Amino acid sequence: MISSELISPHEWVKKIAASLDSPIEGNKVTLNPVRGKGYLEWHAIETGFDMMLTDIVQYKDFTFYREKSNYEGIMIKYLVETPTVFTLINTNEEKQMIAEEGIYFSTPDYPETTHTKAGYRYKIIVILLSLDWIKKYHKDYSFILNTTTTAHSVFAFEKVNTHIQQLVFNIFNTCEDEHSYKELRVKAYGTELLTRIISLFDYRTRTPYKETVHNKHDITILFTIRSKLLENFEEECPTIQSISNEFGMSVTKLKNSFKAFFGKPIYQYYQQERMNYAKLLLENGENVSETGYKIGYTNLSKFTLAYKKAFGVSPKESKNK
Repeated sequence: MISSELISPHEWVKKIAASLDSPIEGNKVTLNPVRGKGYLEWHAIETGFDMMLTDIVQYKDFTFYREKSNYEGIMIKYLVETPTVFTLINTNEEKQMIAEEGIYFSTPDYPETTHTKAGYRYKIIVILLSLDWIKKYHKDYSFILNTTTTAHSVFAFEKVNTHIQQLVFNIFNTCEDEHSYKELRVKAYGTELLTRIISLFDYRTRTPYKETVHNKHDITILFTIRSKLLENFEEECPTIQSISNEFGMSVTKLKNSFKAFFGKPIYQYYQQERMNYAKLLLENGENVSETGYKIGYTNLSKFTLAYKKAFGVSPKESKNK
């Protein structure tokens, strides 16, 4: 196991390099060939805004422990294609989940253990924002400012969209191909990536964040519930009571935990993803009536109203764009 405390971004990278017995050249750590292949690359986008890219394949299973830190700021981690198991520890209670592609937001007072498997490719982007940087750009309400000023530890998740996926592709492609003006391009892409990520999180509730996930099973349960909601849109959204009964979580805790973790109440989240799936079907050539049936609408008028409420245009107008 490799252990490291987040003191400052640059010192953190140096400590990781030393632990991996891997050399640093400029802002890049090249993985020791005995351990595997790939690199970690650190970019200071501006004062208080740092970004670290990881693209590695290791020859042995690997565990990295990030200690609880007094670093004043937040961490945003984007897992690109990483079958990673995270264990997040808050005070004396473990919080565990199987990670999927998406954006993971946490305050540095969350110690974190990352377990990786030999032979898998791990692509990760970590963004670190200092409290001074956050205060400079977030003078009014924002999810990020709100979470850095709360007494609660914060851990939250957002799925990615195609715009973010394209930006991440551009960032890694720029680094790997050594483009002209590489650093300028990375800074431009990194700034746009952060802007889009912040926008995603700012859709969350504008009330003070309260931690509602309490034990090591809760995060895994929440991801399981999310998967169940999204696996078959032809069926009605299960009731909160039925989900509560199935997963052994009280209705109150289920409501609060799901909204805190995924940013929306259960039915709103389900309906949003249902409409997103309908939009995808239409864009791929499905006709309007079949699309409605595939997401559980037997009444085409109700489907049209729901779609227009979500996107501001009818399914037919959306298909003809």
